[in-house]
Amino acid sequence: MKSTTLLLGCLLLAVQVFADHANGPWMVGINMPQNDLPNMPLVIINGTAAMCHQRCDAEPMCAAWTWETCLGKQFCWLKHFTSPYVQAEACFTSDVNPKYSYGLEYKVDRPGDDLPNMPLMLDGNSSTPLDCMAICASTPNCVGIVANSCGRECWLKAKLSDGDSNANDCRTVMRNKLSVKPSWIVGKSRVGADMLGMPLRFTPYQGAPDCEKACAGNEQCAAWDYDTCNFLCWLKSSAPSDTVDARCNVGGTKDKPQPPPESCLGRRLEDVKAGRVPVRGGNLGSWFILEGWMVGWVWNDNGCSTNNSPGTTMLEQCLGGRANDAMRKHWSNFITEDDFKIMSDNNLNAVRLPVGWWHIYDVQGGVANAPLKQHVEPTKGYAFGAVEFIDKAFDWGEKWGIGIILDIHGAPGSQNGDDHSAPPDNSHQHYWDRYGENQAQTLDSVEMYLQRYAGRKAYTGICLMNEPKVDTGLLKNYYINAYNIIRRYSRDSIIIINPLITNQNTDQPEWTDFMNPPQYTNVWMSMHWYHIWGFEGKSDDWKLNYIRNDRKRQVDNYMNKNPKKGIIDEWSNGGINDGRAAMQAQIAEFNRLDGGWTFWAWSKTWGGDNWSLRAAFEKGWISRDQTGVSSC
Repeated sequence: MKSTTLLLGCLLLAVQVFADHANGPWMVGINMPQNDLPNMPLVIINGTAAMCHQRCDAEPMCAAWTWETCLGKQFCWLKHFTSPYVQAEACFTSDVNPKYSYGLEYKVDRPGDDLPNMPLMLDGNSSTPLDCMAICASTPNCVGIVANSCGRECWLKAKLSDGDSNANDCRTVMRNKLSVKPSWIVGKSRVGADMLGMPLRFTPYQGAPDCEKACAGNEQCAAWDYDTCNFLCWLKSSAPSDTVDARCNVGGTKDKPQPPPESCLGRRLEDVKAGRVPVRGGNLGSWFILEGWMVGWVWNDNGCSTNNSPGTTMLEQCLGGRANDAMRKHWSNFITEDDFKIMSDNNLNAVRLPVGWWHIYDVQGGVANAPLKQHVEPTKGYAFGAVEFIDKAFDWGEKWGIGIILDIHGAPGSQNGDDHSAPPDNSHQHYWDRYGENQAQTLDSVEMYLQRYAGRKAYTGICLMNEPKVDTGLLKNYYINAYNIIRRYSRDSIIIINPLITNQNTDQPEWTDFMNPPQYTNVWMSMHWYHIWGFEGKSDDWKLNYIRNDRKRQVDNYMNKNPKKGIIDEWSNGGINDGRAAMQAQIAEFNRLDGGWTFWAWSKTWGGDNWSLRAAFEKGWISRDQTGVSSC
């Protein structure tokens, strides 16, 4: 039995000789039962081994994979290391990822070129070459290892010569594809000073450089430790001098604080993140959460109906197998880097970015394949690939001095039944507060977004739910739970809470007494102040007078009664024919609110120029000097 489970040498010859073989041949009847990446397995409905191979090929840290169909399973297991091969039933298929090969060689020895004081003696009788490799991964100048599979010896190598090898039934050679910096400490772990919520598990990226990067992106982090055996990252609020031996650990301290950004755009971004300058920006509406009245051409061009399939979820279900291509075309063209440059040139400093709860699960192969902790519906039919463009938004924001405020615009089950919440059906019903799983899944999605983006320079904050019509008690519980999750990853970024869209009285005790400082830090209150719904039949002059008088009083009341900063994160010139007069009247009052504003929306769409901040600048309805943001 040992000979079959140990490494099956006749099947294993040198991983590095495998060519690109996207359609096989693969190793049928072989299982690799160890070294899974976090959150495995991926479930791929109607999947194939080829799909599992593709997932591995797309995952930067995937060294190998196993596809399992036993007893009706459709499981794809991605591996951090190439595991020992085990003979199994035909329902298992495995292979390595040639792009991420560790250069495995079985029954081979490469003598010489050892690092000092070799061999090391591994702990326990069940040690494997992977334990030896974990030590190499955290040791400077280690390019590979030779491990004794029949004993416990581990040789770390300063060099692995391709031409110098001997046959040896007990030896395994692995090449180190990782590296450490000279400033890191290896083989030791700092004691204490762990920040709240530690350790972090990286999904999908794991590695000491990612742990270092997470520390660099957290203002309160002074040092970090990474466990190369278990893929765990600890961020620390200080750099304790006390250490303990830990053969799998590598760690470092944050680089010395850099001086304030020298570029004007860098200072602009830091100013809005720190609250020194109010938010001035637009909503990237209908980029990821589509609305038919704005971008109805996406429906029309693909044979779908905005009446029968309102909102993103039903649109993508209507698209079926065309969804990925159709949505990618939209994502690629609707917002580009040029938009961010134009915003920056017009002295804007932020965008509000509406997203759905499901988009972030692209990092796990798409929401239909992700190992969700909650049972929510639907999960099938969603297009794949949005995260690539959300990443671009952060890239462009960092380049052009634009802060990114994520906005949970589409919650599981829909929080309001309207098309802009991507409802699951056409009933105009909302289901978010009917099922606890929907509320729990929203928290899971928020955490996934924070895991990916909290460390990004452009990350400015998150709006926890757009325009809810749900039970207020459940909504408040969600806000508090989300706050506690977010503060594990970002100590002082902006957290925006929305009242019910049906009751915007944010100067009343229901909201003035909720989530206030000092217990809650940097929590802001959202208002959506439009002058179209509820204003039917009113003349332009009447509406403009309402803005100059009633809106002025509402801003004053909020500032006097609500301890939280306020932000009008949706407003427009809609409903008033004179777009310039509407814009000038509103910014005269809205510029006084301490949190700031984001106009709905940025882009020019079927909604017309009154619904586009870009059009407002182009038409001269607002000038760059009126934003209050310094020019660069």
